[in-house]
Amino acid sequence: MNTILEFLKPLWSFFSQAVLSAFPVLNTAIVIGAGFLGMRLHGRFRTSIRDIIIRALGIAVVLFSISELWNSFFVLQEGMIETEGTLLAFISLPVGWLIGEALSIDRGLGKLGLFLHSVFEKPDTSVQAKKTQLSPEETARLVLTREERATGFIIATTLCCFSSLIFTRFLEGRINGDPLTMVIKLAFDFVLVFWLAAIYGSGVPFAGISVLISEGILGISYTLWGDFFTPKLIGQLSLVGGMILLFGGISLCRGKRFRAANLIPALFIPILYTSVMERVDEITEESKSKK
Repeated sequence: MNTILEFLKPLWSFFSQAVLSAFPVLNTAIVIGAGFLGMRLHGRFRTSIRDIIIRALGIAVVLFSISELWNSFFVLQEGMIETEGTLLAFISLPVGWLIGEALSIDRGLGKLGLFLHSVFEKPDTSVQAKKTQLSPEETARLVLTREERATGFIIATTLCCFSSLIFTRFLEGRINGDPLTMVIKLAFDFVLVFWLAAIYGSGVPFAGISVLISEGILGISYTLWGDFFTPKLIGQLSLVGGMILLFGGISLCRGKRFRAANLIPALFIPILYTSVMERVDEITEESKSKK
């Protein structure tokens, strides 16, 4: 037993360093790999089995989001449990939703997913050859395939890139130097993307590009403006991200896709609020010092 532990210790040390230093790249590889593995099962399920898998996945996401919300919503202060950032979070959601609807973020993500797929996919010469001779059934099948690709990309991008996990697992893990926290996000993304790819097909793996961009931007932002990411701000972002995760899980449970991607702008409301309040505090302090 000791021999095994001695053998695993340097491997774990290497893995921990890789997670802490190159998490966005590793997470991207996990998402792309899980997506291509899941694609092997795409189209092999009957409709009834497919619906069961979607709802089971939705239940799992809902339970996970409740755990995330509990940690973000309730805090222990002076021996008492209190809520934190509640009002700001619930202001952020409707405002962010209205902005997302106005900008059609959900539809834009779908178009982006289809564009990425068209860039990397191999041209199907058989379909191109008879494109003008497609039957109504074949046309409907092509339309359904495009819708599935877009839906899979949107769901995977929203839940992997803009839910609470990117703050509680990636950002906090980086701040605290805790690779185990970050491994939880890797495991969550792997399971989620695997089953999404099994259900929705070849659009899902391209969410790896979204993961690389979003986590890269967040990591660079923390490196440049680390003092701005206070525990309070991270808690507020985690709370809003937890709601996005919850809405995504509920939509999967219902079998009808809720446009959770339109909630993405809600994440910027706490950032804007914090910036404004910091500026107000500076002006107040300056006015007091002059007096």
